[in-house]
Amino acid sequence: MMEERVEKNLNKFWLQVSGYDTYHRGPTYARLDTPWNAFTRDKSALINTLWSDRIVDVLDQQSGTMRRFVRLGHPVGESTGSASKRRRQARQNLDEAVRERTPIYGYEAEPNPTALERGDRAIKHFWLDRVYRLRPIIGLTLESMEQSLGLDAAFQEKFNSPTPPSLNGSILFELTAPSNGMPPTYALPSDDESNPGLDEDYLLADDEDLSTSERQARLALPILISHVLAQRDGVLVPLTYLELAELLDRRTHGGTPWARGLGRVLGLVSKLIASATSGWPFEVPFLTTIVVLSRGPNRGLPDEGIVGRWTDYDTLTRDQKRAKLFTEYDRILRFGGLWNDVLKRAGIEPIEPGLGDQKGPKPGGWAGGESKQHKALKAYVSSHPAEFGAHGSGWISREEYALLSGDEIDVFFETPTHWIGVEVKSTVSDAMPDDYRRGIFQVVKYRAVLQAQAEVSGSVPCPKVDVMLVLQGRLPQEYKQLASTLGVHVRENVGAGILE
Repeated sequence: MMEERVEKNLNKFWLQVSGYDTYHRGPTYARLDTPWNAFTRDKSALINTLWSDRIVDVLDQQSGTMRRFVRLGHPVGESTGSASKRRRQARQNLDEAVRERTPIYGYEAEPNPTALERGDRAIKHFWLDRVYRLRPIIGLTLESMEQSLGLDAAFQEKFNSPTPPSLNGSILFELTAPSNGMPPTYALPSDDESNPGLDEDYLLADDEDLSTSERQARLALPILISHVLAQRDGVLVPLTYLELAELLDRRTHGGTPWARGLGRVLGLVSKLIASATSGWPFEVPFLTTIVVLSRGPNRGLPDEGIVGRWTDYDTLTRDQKRAKLFTEYDRILRFGGLWNDVLKRAGIEPIEPGLGDQKGPKPGGWAGGESKQHKALKAYVSSHPAEFGAHGSGWISREEYALLSGDEIDVFFETPTHWIGVEVKSTVSDAMPDDYRRGIFQVVKYRAVLQAQAEVSGSVPCPKVDVMLVLQGRLPQEYKQLASTLGVHVRENVGAGILE
């Protein structure tokens, strides 16, 4: 039996199906910019995402067969912000397709269970082989079918609610097999060595000469710097080679991203930086390390070209490589506005905060600046001392409390006899889950430093020290045992409803 195919690059899917670029504001915004449905380029069909946990299976007693149904086009009032906009557009598209009798298709998507636990939706798997023709059920047919099949009760049971909101004003569709097996809308990639999704990025593309790579290096430098300046909360989310290929508009004749040869381009980016900063009295961070592999045993790590500068890199374990990488990411973020000086010396237009004329994410702050979520979470903790162990009166609350080690802890509560430190992580860290592991070790470090400070403070008795990690969301399951082993107290889902 052939293994079902899963599309890992939804930008590629929607770009090929409809011509819609979900990366038009950059990869970090792709989730917000991904449509719920879209017409094909020639408007010959409407393509929808179908959440698997919202599909209802009903036994037809007359035929003895299982039939599948879904309701789409939920009322706009069920969501706000970008979700409301996407819901409104999706409903308009459905109404137009039904009215004009345009074929409607759906690809099944499995939601991420961790996101669902947070009350959010994110795609875990997008199944290319689970594609259906959607037949709208309206008018008298709808009333008859709801009675004969008990669809209302089936949807109520599916949503575990007597009045599920999706039943109000939505359109009922039956899922049927496409007449030709699949809609003629999406050219599925082959798995041969010419597939642009392969991360053989250190190779020079056959049809790409050195001058082309040099031109692309001058385009790539401001893209990478723009991406860095868009980061928040000290969390640097890397770009994959394929994402960078998208931003550089490196494509095959078929329009799909072409990543092969980017290793050569990135090597030229490093040379460009070295030339532009020649004579500087300090070393410039290793910028191109923010481009990583998207698959394979080294997924999430830079390709092998990195050993030209980090000669001991191949001798490190994966965890050691990740630690070295995160240290470099911290240097890259702290370099801040100096990246614009690099651009100026390279003869490239600098990036203005909040403007970002270059391709890629538009920076709204400077390299690791504080996000609204982080600021709100920190303020919430500071204003609710009792919730974090600072009971009673006499407590002094401080934000960004400086430690003698040169570090800063997000919130600090103190009395003459008790000190409580709180390190916070907003959901910005969800984009780089390893930042939660870093938070655990930050707590270990801050706890040791504060205990040392308490011992030399001269206070009698010596102040009791507690340090905890407070999260806006939830700690990834993979790090729960680590926190337990190190004795790190973690508070999850803090400030729900206040930080929206």
